[in-house]
Amino acid sequence: MKHFNVFILFLITVFTLNAQPSDTDCPASTSQIDLDINNVRARLLGGGDMWWDLSNGKYIVPNVAPGEKEVSSVFAAGLWIGGFDAAGNLKLAAQTYRQAGNDFWSGPVDVQTGTDSPTCMIWDRHWRVNLSEIEAHIADFQDNGQIDSPIPYHILIWPGRNNPEFNAMPGPDLPDRPLAPFVDVDGNGIYEATAGDYPKIKGDQAVWWMFNDRGNIHSETGGDQLGIEVAAMAYAFNSIYSGNLRNTTFYDYTITNKSTLTLHDLRVGLWVDTDLGCWNNDYVGCDTLRNMAYGYNGEATDPDCEGVNGYGDEVPIIGFRILDGVDDEAGNSQGMSAFVSYTNSFSPMPYNNPQGAADFYDFMRGIWPDGSPIQYGGDGHQQGTFSTPFMYPSNPSDTSPGAWSECSVPNDPNDRRFVMSSGPGTLYPGESDMVSYAVIWVADVPHPCPDIGPLQVSSDIVANVYDVITSTEEINEIAASVTLHPNPMTTSSLLRIESDLQVESVQVYSADGRLQRNYKSTDNQLLIERGNLSAGIYFYEINFDNGQQKGGKLVVSD
Repeated sequence: MKHFNVFILFLITVFTLNAQPSDTDCPASTSQIDLDINNVRARLLGGGDMWWDLSNGKYIVPNVAPGEKEVSSVFAAGLWIGGFDAAGNLKLAAQTYRQAGNDFWSGPVDVQTGTDSPTCMIWDRHWRVNLSEIEAHIADFQDNGQIDSPIPYHILIWPGRNNPEFNAMPGPDLPDRPLAPFVDVDGNGIYEATAGDYPKIKGDQAVWWMFNDRGNIHSETGGDQLGIEVAAMAYAFNSIYSGNLRNTTFYDYTITNKSTLTLHDLRVGLWVDTDLGCWNNDYVGCDTLRNMAYGYNGEATDPDCEGVNGYGDEVPIIGFRILDGVDDEAGNSQGMSAFVSYTNSFSPMPYNNPQGAADFYDFMRGIWPDGSPIQYGGDGHQQGTFSTPFMYPSNPSDTSPGAWSECSVPNDPNDRRFVMSSGPGTLYPGESDMVSYAVIWVADVPHPCPDIGPLQVSSDIVANVYDVITSTEEINEIAASVTLHPNPMTTSSLLRIESDLQVESVQVYSADGRLQRNYKSTDNQLLIERGNLSAGIYFYEINFDNGQQKGGKLVVSD
C-alpha cells in the first residue's frame, strides 16, 4: 500500500473550523463500480474521485483475469471546481484522498431546498449498462411492440425522468426534470423501460452517476459551496481491433449551476496521482498542443516497490487529454489552461499539497500557493525567466537547449501528482457546461526519457474518435429508423433506412476519422461491402436532403 505523508489531524482541525456551515448532513459516498469492458479496469467512486478503492490504485491496465497480477497506472484522481461570486468570494469544491473529509456527495440538488440525507443515500450508486444489453432490449420491444424478456436491473431503474420503477423504491422520488439521458420511444417524457425506453449511452459500456457539492460542509478544502450538480458518464469501447480504443477510457462531466449566483472565473481541474506501477520513480509532463498531461517512468524499468506491483521491463506511458473544456464567454470550448505538478508534503513552500481553498484555486490558474507565477525551467519557482502556466511542456526525449521536462532538469524520480485545468468561464444560474476527458494508455515505450510520439499518435486518434461519436450523438435525434445487419460484418452488411426524408449520401469513416467510403445513394437500403477494410471499428453517417444526419457504428471482423 502506498504511504500518505499528511498531517491528518491538522487538516481535519483546520478545515472543520474554516468550512462553511451546511443545512444538510449527507454521509460520504460509499458506492464503487468498475468500468471494465476493454483492456482497462477503472474503479469509479461516487464522491468526485475515481481510479482507486480508497486504499489502493485501481486503474488496472492490462485488465487481467481475477487472481492474476494487477498493475495500476493511477493511484487516485478527482475533480476540482472553483469560481467566484459577484462579490469576489471564492466558491470551491475539490477531492483528493478524503483524509480531511469530502466536498462532494451523491445525487441531484434543488435550487431552493438543496438536498438531504435520504436523497444522498438513495443516489449513492452507479448505473452500469452494456450496449449489448440495450440492443437486446430494443430488439425485444421491436419484434412485437412489447417487452417479453426480463429487463436488466440497471435498465429497469435507470434514473430517467419520472421512472416509475425508481420511484417505487424506498426513499425520495426522482425530481421531475431531465436526469440520466434516455431514448423516449413513445415520446411521453417519462422513462419507462417496460414501454421500450432505454438508456442513451456512449461506447460499448457506460457508467452514469450524479453528485453535488451541497450535501454537507466542504471538509476536504474548507471552501464555500458552489451550489453545483454534476452528472457523470464514463464509457469505453470493447475493441479487440484497435489498441488505441482498447486501452482508452472516456469521461463526461456535465456541471450545472443549481444556485442563484453567477459563478465567475470558473475553472475545472482534473487532479491525478499517477503512479504508473511503482509509485516512487515517476515523472510527469504536458503537451500543450494536445491539451494533454501525461505520466511516465523516471527510470529504465519499473520494479515492484513496497508491496505495489510494477510494470517491470515493459514500461507504459499514460496520457490525460481534455476533449471538451470549460466554455469561454462566446460559448467556445477551451482546452488546457494550466498544468501544475506538486509534491506530497507540507513543506517547503510553495511546492506542497494545497492547504486551503485558495491553494486549490491557485494551482488551477497556474500559479504557486505563495502567489508567485510559475517560471519556465528548473523547478518552476523563481527561475528569473518568463511566466508560464504549464510545467514540463517539452518531450522528455528532447535534449535541445531550452527544453524543459523532468528529464532535462533532471529531477529525482519520485511520487508525483498534478492538476490540469480548463477555464476561466462563466456559469449562470441554471446553466450547464460539460467537460470531457480521455485517458490513453500506451504499452511498452522505451525508457528512460521516452519519446512520447506513440502517445501523441494514439491521443490524436482518440480525439478524432471523440469528435466522430459526439457528432454521431448529435445527429441521431432525427426521426429515422436505421438497421445494419450483420454487425459485425465479415464481407458485407445491409444498411436499411426507414424515414420520410430522402437519403442523399452515406459515408463510412475509420476510427481515426478518415473517410473510407462515400456512397451517393437515394435508396432506403445500401449494401456496404468490406472490400479492403481491415478489421476494426468504423462509423457511418447518413445525410438526408434537408441537411440532417444520422449515424452509428460498424464493426468489421476477420
